Amino acid sequence: MVTLFFLFLRLQSLLFSHKTYVPCFESLTHLFLLYVCNFIFVAYTLIYIAQTNFFLAVYRQVDELLSTQ
Repeated sequence: MVTLFFLFLRLQSLLFSHKTYVPCFESLTHLFLLYVCNFIFVAYTLIYIAQTNFFLAVYRQVDELLSTQ
């Protein structure tokens, strides 16, 4: 997750101009790539959170079943 986050930041930094802090959206390709990167990162983050919550719920259920026996 952390590696993907830093990769995401690196991809975003490539889409920005290195001379100024203003994004260089001279072509629609840069804007499209920025939106795609943002969408992929947000989707991956939501999937990661959902998986974590699912596994925690399963762990709690198993722990509860084992503690009652």
